Amino acid sequence: MNRCAARAWLARRRPVLPVVRAGRREKRLERTWDVLVERDGEGWLVASVPALPGCHTQARTFDELLRRIEAAIRACLAEAADEAPTLEFVGLRRVRVP
Repeated sequence: MNRCAARAWLARRRPVLPVVRAGRREKRLERTWDVLVERDGEGWLVASVPALPGCHTQARTFDELLRRIEAAIRACLAEAADEAPTLEFVGLRRVRVP
């Protein structure tokens, strides 16, 4: 699968945000996000979350990349708190174009 197809597939996989009502407070449950990881020409690892436009980061090591993308996801969610994801994963297809 090429990079464009992977981004398009992951962009369609927006998770549904479950909310648990606990008395007067609402508690948001943990969500799982699809992260696209690539390596650039200089050896940097680049991570992006297609379901959250503009959510990306880079690092030299995979461990540092995971810490940074978690922080980026939190920041993007805090910014877009009003927007609720509405898409649901349907499937993945490979298409060969001659």
